[in-house]
Amino acid sequence: MEPILAHKSSILCLETSRTSMKTSKILFTNCEVLLSSSIDRIIHLWNLTLNKFDDSIQLIHIVTVEQEKNISFESIKFLSMIDNFIVANYSDQNYLHIWQLLNISIRTNAHDQWGIVEHPTKGNHHHGQIQAISASLKLKLFASSDTEGTIKIWDNTNSLVREIYLDKSLGAIEFLSQNDELLVAYQDNIHLILPENYLSNYKKLKIKQQTFTTIIAENERLEVTQPLIIPYQSLPIFNYRIKTHHTKQRLQIFERQLAGRFTVMESDSSQSDDENPLSLNTDRLSIISDDADWFGLAEDVKDILRMKKNEIRHQNKQLKTIGTEINEQ
Repeated sequence: MEPILAHKSSILCLETSRTSMKTSKILFTNCEVLLSSSIDRIIHLWNLTLNKFDDSIQLIHIVTVEQEKNISFESIKFLSMIDNFIVANYSDQNYLHIWQLLNISIRTNAHDQWGIVEHPTKGNHHHGQIQAISASLKLKLFASSDTEGTIKIWDNTNSLVREIYLDKSLGAIEFLSQNDELLVAYQDNIHLILPENYLSNYKKLKIKQQTFTTIIAENERLEVTQPLIIPYQSLPIFNYRIKTHHTKQRLQIFERQLAGRFTVMESDSSQSDDENPLSLNTDRLSIISDDADWFGLAEDVKDILRMKKNEIRHQNKQLKTIGTEINEQ
């Protein structure tokens, strides 16, 4: 088969579409869609047809998406698509770009005419470098993860729908196409977040646990944590909508907590750091429950803080035990 000249510069990113021909409001294509991007930061969309008889591939160019107003001088790192929405992340940026393709005319010749609408980010950038993006065809949502352990879920207008915090960098995320569970590569484990956990208005599904166990546990070396939820030491999950004043106020209160507002030092420590080779983790060990702002926190935030306190106490007990064994030796 002859090679296909798709770009004028080296291709860096290839992705097949998750386009639903039945649910899309426009007749985008009758074939699978291939997205390609190169060093020149240009995105090409192709009709992709595979000939089953001779394994040949036919590519028919659909539309070209070019930058406007010098969005970035770096190449595209991640690329995905749902229906007529394209999402991309540039390697020098910590947010997403979303373009909407609109067929603005009836076909009169060999080429369709397309209108391209860009949906800029609403200011909810990642604080770390984006590690992965994924798309949910059923929910029409995009998800992105970063090196700071944050997962952000966006709709097709680039508005932030949900924000999930973990305490470690995330390697990858992926929506499962069947029931829209979100798989998260968290250190050396694979965790699963159910839709009703990351979307508050999502109708709960009756899902058998075997549905995902057979998918991700084929390798016996994989440690599957039941019931595959975010580790309890992670920060709370809550709605994050910029236009909602209450949510912004709640975030501000919670950020003050993260800065150490609701903390005291442990008082029953019998050994100093000089005496014990293993220092105790006393940061955010306890909560000042009589602080006025404590009563303004939501109950789910309080629950997480209590669990965090218990976890740190358990860790300190283990460190004390290890320190005692070292001293005895």
